[in-house]
Amino acid sequence: MLTAPRVSPVFYQAIRCLRKKLPAAYPVRVRTVEKLTGRGLQDGENVGATLGSCRFSPATSKKTGYFSISIVRGPETVMIDALLEEFSHCLAWSHRHDAEDNPNWHGPEWGVAYAEVVRMWRGVK
Repeated sequence: MLTAPRVSPVFYQAIRCLRKKLPAAYPVRVRTVEKLTGRGLQDGENVGATLGSCRFSPATSKKTGYFSISIVRGPETVMIDALLEEFSHCLAWSHRHDAEDNPNWHGPEWGVAYAEVVRMWRGVK
């Protein structure tokens, strides 16, 4: 029987640290997956080359909106790099971004958020 590789405790430390030190406008849910499926990807995106995805789920009458990050299981450093990149989308998100329906957006706001996330994580280690 094959079992999934264990996820490093440092990966979970990174999630807790990001949520605490750089809170997003909405809650952030993170899960690890064996591989990404088309559900979390934009049309034309290469599933094999993608290590993570971030999607925003808007509020409904029964629940608040939230971000959902999926990270492909693999080596610790690769998973953490993917987490930092995807979490940056949560920080850079805006209603304009959502209206454009482009979750792969890597504009200037994302670049600033990514720099902040990487600086924070490097300061923790």
